[in-house]
Amino acid sequence: MKEKETDAEILDYVATNFPEVHFPLFSRAPLSTNVVFQLCESHTGASVEWNFHKYLVNGQGHAIKSYGHRIPPMEIEEDIVSLLEENERQNLQLPISA
Repeated sequence: MKEKETDAEILDYVATNFPEVHFPLFSRAPLSTNVVFQLCESHTGASVEWNFHKYLVNGQGHAIKSYGHRIPPMEIEEDIVSLLEENERQNLQLPISA
């Protein structure tokens, strides 16, 4: 299969082949120059190996975990819920100022 060249081609392919996907997608860009991916790689030590690689990012903007392209999003749900609960606990501990 030919690699999709434009954002429109990519969105059309995803909509046709993965109708369950309802999250934002980045535009196609070289990963080596993308600051978001550079930071995620430096935080986790894991490089993107293929399309649909995933990083779990905490509330402070730090990538804390990496998942390869073969890991379905639903398999990381427990990690996401755990991180959300941790963030909620941390927020509850902050002093309330008047």
